[in-house]
Amino acid sequence: MTRIARREKKKWRTLTIAVCGHPEIFNTSSYDYRNRLKKDVAWKAVSEDVGIPVEVCRKKWKGLRDTYLKEKRRATDKRSGSGAGSLKKWKYSAVLSFLDPFITPRETSGNMGERDIEEQLLTALRSASSAPPPSEDELFLKSLLPSLERLPPQQKDYVKFQIHKLIYEASTVVLNLENVE
Repeated sequence: MTRIARREKKKWRTLTIAVCGHPEIFNTSSYDYRNRLKKDVAWKAVSEDVGIPVEVCRKKWKGLRDTYLKEKRRATDKRSGSGAGSLKKWKYSAVLSFLDPFITPRETSGNMGERDIEEQLLTALRSASSAPPPSEDELFLKSLLPSLERLPPQQKDYVKFQIHKLIYEASTVVLNLENVE
């Protein structure tokens, strides 16, 4: 590798490290990612760190990022049935790996036909609709669950006992009234 090539490689590594210090440039979930002014200030700081004009930094960063994303996809987008040949890693992959949490994967398609998916969806919908809707009593008891779960174990047992006791007493009163008639 020539001295000029080494200097170029070092320059682009330095650019990547400088960008890494400014999440507003690459962190898509950051509030500042959409703030044009903060991004411009960040690019100016990166440009000063690297000693390259802002537009050249932006253009080179876009190229580095896009190539990294393409390499990442190439490594993960193996089609089913494809050979498992080894892929040579791109020279900047390790340096740009800090981008991984901010990469949103593309939707993938499998080798299952559209008809198969439709049939599976229909089957799932049929089985879901065959279950009866919850009763009013079930919904009421489920509404008590969050309050019950917040109680300490002893109080929880006591409340459960009291509920059982109330249900028992209510059922015996009904039985007694039936016997009287």
